[in-house]
Amino acid sequence: MYRIDVAFSWDETSAPQDVALVTKSMVYTLAIQNLMFLRYNPNTPQLANSGVRYKAEKRREQFYDIGVVLSQGHADCEDLCAWRIAELWFSNHEAWPHVIWFPSSETGLGYGLHVQVVTRYGIEDPSAMLGMR
Repeated sequence: MYRIDVAFSWDETSAPQDVALVTKSMVYTLAIQNLMFLRYNPNTPQLANSGVRYKAEKRREQFYDIGVVLSQGHADCEDLCAWRIAELWFSNHEAWPHVIWFPSSETGLGYGLHVQVVTRYGIEDPSAMLGMR
């Protein structure tokens, strides 16, 4: 099986649209990895029934595939969205990541990011479904 280990961080000089673009690209790449995981592990539970919960990361983004997320029992928005996108692809549905940024004092950068899943039927938010406030 393949494994991808990627992390990136940013600081107050990083433009939110640049960070969003990198995040979107990484989520798409992780979704491809997750699709391969599902092909090799077809009995993987669906994200909604997996017992996994949302848990935020701070400043440094780690990108975890389904296997890691299952083993740790939690993940943040980009990991959850990459899993959900792979599920949809595995079922022959179109889906892609959507990254938004918003004002936030919690990050110390003045903004935060959030990833959602776009389908032909609308926007899904796996993080909200799995415990994000």
